[in-house]
Amino acid sequence: MEIQDLIRLIAEELGVDESLIKPSAELAGLPNWDSMSVLGMLASIDEKFDLQLDVSRLATCKSVADLMGLVNEAGSGS
Repeated sequence: MEIQDLIRLIAEELGVDESLIKPSAELAGLPNWDSMSVLGMLASIDEKFDLQLDVSRLATCKSVADLMGLVNEAGSGS
């Protein structure tokens, strides 16, 4: 998955324009970011990219770039 794919997915889940989301953006600072959007994003990542993210590691992600790192680790089987 490329960073732009993740940004697009986040934007869809949050119902915001992609241009509002940058790799350096703090997840907690994104519009509409809450526990329900996190669950929706986990389900979308699983469905669209067939990846299972470690939920405990997801809690440590502070930025979009951190989340991308977690997605890449899951994709590589680490």
